[in-house]
Amino acid sequence: IESISNVLEDSEDDISSLTKSINKAEASLRVLNRDANNLEKKLDMDAITDLERTLEVIRRRLPELQNKIDLIGDNKNAILKEKNLIKMKIDSLKKEIFQYENNISFFGHGNATEKLLLQAQNKISNSKTEIASLYKKIQMLNKA
Repeated sequence: IESISNVLEDSEDDISSLTKSINKAEASLRVLNRDANNLEKKLDMDAITDLERTLEVIRRRLPELQNKIDLIGDNKNAILKEKNLIKMKIDSLKKEIFQYENNISFFGHGNATEKLLLQAQNKISNSKTEIASLYKKIQMLNKA
C-alpha cells in the first residue's frame, strides 16, 4: 500500500507540475497573442502612414505634373501649327512654280525674252530648292 501511496503522490506531483507548466504555457501564449496583435496593428498603422505620405507627395507634385502635361500638349500644338504653316508655304511655292512654267510657255524665242526666261527658270529652281528644304523641316518636326 505504501508503494501505491508513493506512486499516487508522485503522480499527483507530476499532475501538479504538468498543470503549472500548462498554465505557464497558456500565459506565454496569451502574451504572444497580445504582442502579435500589437505588432499587426503597428504594421497596419505603418502601412497607412506610408500610404498617406505617398498620397501627400502625389498631391504636392500633381500641379507640377499637370504643367508638364500642358507643356507637352502646347509643344505638340506648336509643332502642328508650324507643320501647317510649312505646308501652306510649300503649296504657295508650288503655285508659283506652276505660274512660272505657264508663263514660260508664252515666251517667244529670241534675245528679248531670253533674260525673262532665265529669271523664271532661276525662280523655279530656287522655289524647288526651298520646297526640298521645307520638306526636311517637316521631317525633323515629325521626329520631335
